This record gives sequence, C-alpha cells and structure tokens, in this order.
Amino acid sequence: MERNAEPGATVIQSRSPLYYATLVEGRRKDLKLMSYFEAQSNEEPRTREETDARIDAAAQDGSLYALFPDDFREQRRRFEEAGYRLVPVEEDTLYRVVPEKT
Repeated sequence: MERNAEPGATVIQSRSPLYYATLVEGRRKDLKLMSYFEAQSNEEPRTREETDARIDAAAQDGSLYALFPDDFREQRRRFEEAGYRLVPVEEDTLYRVVPEKT
C-alpha cells in the first residue's frame, strides 16, 4: 500500500501497518499520516476543524489518501457528505480522496 501513495501524500489511517513502517522502520518518511480518530503524534491536528482544514488542503492538491475506509464506515460517510469521492488505488485497502466535480 505504501508504494502506491504518491510522494509527500497525506494518508488518513488508524494504527495501520503503514504507521509502523513509517515511524519505526523509517520507510516512506515523506508521507504525512493522520488518524481517523485521534492524534497519534504532535504533528497531527487536534480539533475537528484543524483536521477538516488539512483534509481539504490535501484533497485539493490531489495528495490525500484513505487507508481501509471500509473498516470505518462513519469516516467513509463523512468524506462523501463533505463532497469527496473515494477512488480505489488498491481495492478495499487504499483510496485517493478527491473533490466531487462541480
């Protein structure tokens, strides 16, 4: 999954193997990881408003991915209600989050 995210991308995830690979093994240090639920590092947004702003910015430049969104149906619905589509990169695992065409 990590090899399919573009360099410098933001990946929304929750304690995934990618989190371990990035922070412990030192792979793909270019990725910015965000949690579905709560901040897992000091660099993550702390409020819903901060999270929404980071999501919007990353989605607008095409560098936002969601990891395992089907495991978190509430989050998938939140993306769709906010006007984003989830485009499969790796079916049932990794999705690019893109704004709906207006």
